[in-house]
Amino acid sequence: ANRRMPHRGRRQSQRKRLASDRSQPQPESANTQPPGGPSGNPTESRGQADPQSAASPPRVFDLTRPNLLAVAILAALVAASYSPSMQAGFVWDDAAFVGEPAVRDASGIGRIWFSPGVLRSEGHYWPIVYSSFWLEHKLWGYSPAGFHRVNILLHLINCILIWRLMLLLEVPGAWWIAAVFAVHPLRVESVAWIIERKDLLCTLFSLVTALIWVRANGRPSKREHALATVAYAAAMLSKSMAVTLPAALILWRWWKRGRVTGADCLRVTPLATLAAAITLADLAFYQGREPLSLGYDFIERMQIAAGALLWYAGKILWPTHLVVIYPHWKVGIGELSAWAPVAGCAAMAGILWWSRRRVGWGPSLGAAFFALTLSPVLGFIDYGYMQFSFVADRYQYLAGLGVISVLVSGAFSASAKLQGRMRNAAKVAAVMILAILSGVTWRHAARYENGVTLFQHIVSKNPTARSAHVNLASALLDQRRDEEALEAALTAIGQRRPGLSTMAHISAATALLRLGRPDEARGHASQAMEQEPRNAGALATHAKILALQGEHAAALEAYEDALEIDSRSAAIQTGLAEALFELQRYEECIETSRQALTELAAARGGGAQHLLIGRSWQRLGRMDRAEQSMLQALDLMPQHQDPLLALSGLRHEQGRPGDAEDYLSRAKQLSEGKEPSLRYAADALRKQKRHEEAIALFREALEADPESASSHAGLGHSLFDSGRYQEAVASMQRSISLDPDSWVVGTLHSLIAQAFEQLGRPADAETHYLAAIERKPQEAHWVDRLALLLYQQKRYHDAERWYERMVELMPGSAQAFANLAATRHFVGKPEEAIQAFRHALTLDPNSRAAQSGLANILAATGRQE
Repeated sequence: ANRRMPHRGRRQSQRKRLASDRSQPQPESANTQPPGGPSGNPTESRGQADPQSAASPPRVFDLTRPNLLAVAILAALVAASYSPSMQAGFVWDDAAFVGEPAVRDASGIGRIWFSPGVLRSEGHYWPIVYSSFWLEHKLWGYSPAGFHRVNILLHLINCILIWRLMLLLEVPGAWWIAAVFAVHPLRVESVAWIIERKDLLCTLFSLVTALIWVRANGRPSKREHALATVAYAAAMLSKSMAVTLPAALILWRWWKRGRVTGADCLRVTPLATLAAAITLADLAFYQGREPLSLGYDFIERMQIAAGALLWYAGKILWPTHLVVIYPHWKVGIGELSAWAPVAGCAAMAGILWWSRRRVGWGPSLGAAFFALTLSPVLGFIDYGYMQFSFVADRYQYLAGLGVISVLVSGAFSASAKLQGRMRNAAKVAAVMILAILSGVTWRHAARYENGVTLFQHIVSKNPTARSAHVNLASALLDQRRDEEALEAALTAIGQRRPGLSTMAHISAATALLRLGRPDEARGHASQAMEQEPRNAGALATHAKILALQGEHAAALEAYEDALEIDSRSAAIQTGLAEALFELQRYEECIETSRQALTELAAARGGGAQHLLIGRSWQRLGRMDRAEQSMLQALDLMPQHQDPLLALSGLRHEQGRPGDAEDYLSRAKQLSEGKEPSLRYAADALRKQKRHEEAIALFREALEADPESASSHAGLGHSLFDSGRYQEAVASMQRSISLDPDSWVVGTLHSLIAQAFEQLGRPADAETHYLAAIERKPQEAHWVDRLALLLYQQKRYHDAERWYERMVELMPGSAQAFANLAATRHFVGKPEEAIQAFRHALTLDPNSRAAQSGLANILAATGRQE
């Protein structure tokens, strides 16, 4: 006992010296402050006089070499962790600003602030975010790399601000807290996903507000208060989750002084009032745009909130199996598993309270900040994303700082007590942890490369995720991976989710069209229109099917109906322009294509529209304008065959065979010897009537894939066009044998029939015309050719039957009634023949066939008219 007394006295004197030291301002660049922060002793962090009360406010940042080195290391960590984002594109909800006229137009900044309803895909009033998109569009257009770099830069700035804020709060290991925040994988969703810029900006302005407040020790001057208010307003106008910041500032004052005074509340009141006003306005705007009621009762919401809190904390501790859409968990008063998180949260609160005298109030403060900042998205108020999941990584971008700061500062304080090798081992472990977190972040960021990589990851982790299969199908269609897109769309259809099934049917129809299965595509398009008769996408898909089957007039009408519903859709306008082109209405095609270009963002294309304009100018004989538009298309689609093939055709028509061959060679190089690309190029040559070149290229395609029914069909068509009928018949018959269910089989039978006519084999021709009509009974052209074949063989009774079918299919055709009348004359039905001729003349009074036919039959019967 006598030995311990002096030792106890020394410890008491040490405490007094430490207290005296802490009463003086600490050096700003120090990273080893006494534990008066989240992991400090409660007697050292509450109930004291403010250490800065008599001193001038510390500087937030000095340009010293250690500080600049610390920033450089943070920048390197962020750059390395998010390097995959540099090559990433736009994904999912990035469509909310990509192509948005208010973002694209120079005058759009006013609409973003004062007419937020013009933003078609945004339900909130967050003008700061869209103003940043507007500005960036003026700098680099719709280049995804530029937007990604800005997100990464904002994240780095937030990390630096966190470091400086932790220093002002005297939290041990301030820089290490910022470093962990920089590379933690739960930040990826907010950084790698461009549209989540809102989290980055909201956090940036919230941190600026907090830095001003803490630097002024909770008593900002009028100038500082004004700056803080402006910064906080910017945070709220970036994302309204900042609504809890005033409460967090009060929480900090309580932690700092052990009490909250009326003056503290009064100083925060303007911020709280601003928060309430903006939040209520945003909620009103959101409910007006997207009224939502999910119907959870209080018990269920409490279970959702408790489960979310534990889930977020667990992911911070062990950030694995990260995915954008997490599965819902079951809730309800009878769900025993749903009560476990409630009990867990209660137990955690009890542990924090019980341990406050042992470890201080720091952990409690961190937990309180964590829960408080997350409170807007814990499910007590309905929000749209709850339909997808109760949780999302991006929601804890700032909130997670509460947990990270407690864990890191605690570990830092513990390691500071180590000596020798143990201390060095702790440093190595810390660096290794940063490296591991950075690696996981790098891997997760790579999943945001494009829509396919993102949604493939989602469905691999959560196969029942709402809209994931629908969005995956759409992304696969964008990459022309049609078989995979069809599979994803059919999976989405099988899930039978209201509101998503229509989109899935549209994607399935589009994939089937590209795969050459229009009958199946028509079925899916019809189901989409049955589910949503006023769905523009369904109508446009139906129009595509009609166009592919050669019914361009009907396709034009369908596109016009779709455009009435969605007048700003560039895709619908482009489809309408294509229909106008096929109907040889070239001036209208050019005008409609230009309208599509005004609605179409450069990031989404524009090449197809310029190409269509060029082809139209070519048909109008304006070769100079055609060349200009086609070259623009090539600039926008350098890796596509279409502009190269179009330019090859233009040069061929201009009598410049060398240039034509050059463009054709470049198009062939892009094919990489693959059958589909070679076939596509060959078909373009066939349409340009360059038959010998087309035949040669079709043969190359067949060398790549001898069993390609499509290449055999194309080769047969080209041989037919060049008059090589015997070879054409053999090639087309080979195509039919390889794929008897193909949608082109009817057309092939018709071409084979015409070839047999040319070869003088009418019986074989009749057989194939019948086969073609069986495939497509409504094809009037084939019925007309069969009737004419029979008429020429003087099989008038058979011909009459088919001409009767012809007038049923084309009741407005004067020529069809004139042909029927002539046939009836030869089968001995003069009165019916006269009646048919007269009906033909009512349809077309200038029909020479009807005039001469009627005159001849009247003369033969001795009538004078």
